[in-house]
Amino acid sequence: MEPVVVLPGEGEVITDRPGRHLETLCALPGLCVTRMDYAGGEEGADLHVHRGHTDSFYVLDGTITVPLGPGGAEIVEATAGTLVSAPPNLVHGFRNDGPDTMSVINVHAPDGGFAEMLRGARDGDHGRPWDSFDAPEGGGRPVTDGIVSRPGEGELLRAGPSELRFKAQATDGDGALTLTEMTVAPGFPGPPIHTHTGFTDGFYVLEGTLELRVGERTIEAGPGTFAALPPGTPHTFANPGSEPVRAVNVMAPAGFEAYIKELWASGELPAADVAMEIASRYDITVV
Repeated sequence: MEPVVVLPGEGEVITDRPGRHLETLCALPGLCVTRMDYAGGEEGADLHVHRGHTDSFYVLDGTITVPLGPGGAEIVEATAGTLVSAPPNLVHGFRNDGPDTMSVINVHAPDGGFAEMLRGARDGDHGRPWDSFDAPEGGGRPVTDGIVSRPGEGELLRAGPSELRFKAQATDGDGALTLTEMTVAPGFPGPPIHTHTGFTDGFYVLEGTLELRVGERTIEAGPGTFAALPPGTPHTFANPGSEPVRAVNVMAPAGFEAYIKELWASGELPAADVAMEIASRYDITVV
């Protein structure tokens, strides 16, 4: 599989009309990411469930309304910096009940046929099968099986002036994804160029410029840039600049956070030989 790098506004456009813009940022088997910009009052998806994948919403701006659970009885008003995640068989939907435009990153892990369904609907073929079903009569899973991580919530980890806040990890939902908010301090050198074998690594830049190395390419990734690195892709990231960088890092499926927590256990980045010894026990191969 080839890596994906999408600069701001260069995603695959699915819908572009007054009040609604939807574009696909990546459509890999293990991870599908879209960006939604919906004006106030725009309807999204009615109540439904997925049987084989997790559906997540990370809010960039505005407020998204996400009904959850049997009958959509719990209404979550999710503001910027909130993650709402519905694992398989948890009833959910979404809409914009507010007056202002909402901007949301929607993550399906794994893809579940979502990208092809969107393309079909755009092109007039509404019958493409995918992993989505009407809300079950029995109500589906309890809301407590989902994730609602509001701004400032989530396990916080520090290495010097850099920070990671875990909004979702292997112990949450069904472990379909790890999602962190990264604050990468100026001068952060990043890990050596490496690959993974068991998960897709993705970055969405919120503020500042993140230096991404993807294969032989070096990308100065500004706000709104997205990159997805499927298994086997050599990559790394760094912040050689003078200002902090904020980004969302999504890894699907979850589990790699165990490596990050051990690496950052002391609150500082370890020496290179110690870091290599830790890496030898996890899904990371330096190339």
